[in-house]
Amino acid sequence: MKHRILGNLLRVGRCCNAYRKQRLKDCALPPALHLYITMACREPGCTQEQIAANFCIDKTTAAHQLTRLEELGYLERRPSESDGRCRCIYPTARATALYPQIHGAYEEFADRLLEGLSAGELDELERLAGILCRNAVVLARETREG
Repeated sequence: MKHRILGNLLRVGRCCNAYRKQRLKDCALPPALHLYITMACREPGCTQEQIAANFCIDKTTAAHQLTRLEELGYLERRPSESDGRCRCIYPTARATALYPQIHGAYEEFADRLLEGLSAGELDELERLAGILCRNAVVLARETREG
């Protein structure tokens, strides 16, 4: 049973990626970079460390992707007002203009995915997904830290 649950969750993720890729095929950015724009637009001023932690990726990968988006004119980094060693990530006008398309693709997928579920089922699914996510984050952190 555990394998079917995990398999289904992974399949949903792959389907979401395929849907988003097709829906945003005219976008000049590779799909892997859409998430960074989403977080920068939703949380302007977030740090590279926060982005890495949120996506459960290493800081080096986040740094490379953020540098790429900065070079392409989608993001800018500014020194933190509270900690000069830290740089905060902000979307540019270019990212802000693209964000509604990215968000729309996710919303469309979510609407279709959750179609037919009752309010109670949605609440329970949200609760269960939260537990799964917390457990996955802990496991990923433990694995990274050795």
